[in-house]
Amino acid sequence: MPHVHVLTSIPHHQPLRRSAVAFGNFDGVHLGHQALVRRLREMAREVGGQAVVLTFDPHPLVVLRREAAPRFLEAPAQRAALLAEAGADLVVLARFDAEFAAQSGETFMREVLFGAFDAAALLVGADARFGQGGAGDVSLLREGAARRGARIELFDAVVVGGERVSSTRIRQLIERGEVDHAARLLGRHVSITGEVTRGRQLGRTLGIPTANVVPDPGRCMPPNGVYVTTASIAGGPPLPAVTNIGTRPTVDDLARPIVETHILDFTDDLYGELVEIALHAPLRPEQRFASIDALVSQIRSDIRATRRYFETLSD
Repeated sequence: MPHVHVLTSIPHHQPLRRSAVAFGNFDGVHLGHQALVRRLREMAREVGGQAVVLTFDPHPLVVLRREAAPRFLEAPAQRAALLAEAGADLVVLARFDAEFAAQSGETFMREVLFGAFDAAALLVGADARFGQGGAGDVSLLREGAARRGARIELFDAVVVGGERVSSTRIRQLIERGEVDHAARLLGRHVSITGEVTRGRQLGRTLGIPTANVVPDPGRCMPPNGVYVTTASIAGGPPLPAVTNIGTRPTVDDLARPIVETHILDFTDDLYGELVEIALHAPLRPEQRFASIDALVSQIRSDIRATRRYFETLSD
């Protein structure tokens, strides 16, 4: 991914000069978000400024109505990197807290959009809401833009295969285990990134070593089960792998799921390395086996199925 120019607060004391601005959660940075950022970049060039994307950490609903907050698709740092990869010149990852939520729509527009960002152009969805209680809307933005001599453009939802691309739809697909379908709307594979942690090393003892990652709390996860995957180590190339997501019911029945990945034909020590696990296709649900031998036999069968999957892709 490109070098990411990210600010972690709104630059009130060092305001920008002339920019094209889009704001929102952009969770997952899916095909719709990517198309929006490409258009924003075009608008920035047209007004002679930079493309600025304002996004928030945490999701506003975590502050406003925690019980309704969705599980996230990408951690904030990954979201910022993906927005930069899509074409943003600057990503502002602003802290969303009670004070931020309490500002009026007029204040947000005046002090943030036209103040700190000096917006010469705005790109928003038709249903954009902002400010305390969501009182700010496109009509208010139009009035503000007219006073400032700024442009405002509405961005339509992107449709793929007859369905509207949205973060909500992608979460539904992931939670149902339809990771291949979700990938078509994301524009990339569903992935889980984390540092490899030291476990019981049972896999290595059995001749099937695994890299174990504990998913971030609050992440949108697929159902427990076994998946065909690839693993990228420290940003390296994707390596064929098979992954179990679950609580290891045959071995120790963990309280919360972990991600265990066996990289095919790979035996290096990965403890402490950052690994991205990309989910390609589901193989089977997680299950409890009568013995360790039965578990090992099934894992070897999963490995063979994974090899066939990648062989078929290369044919």
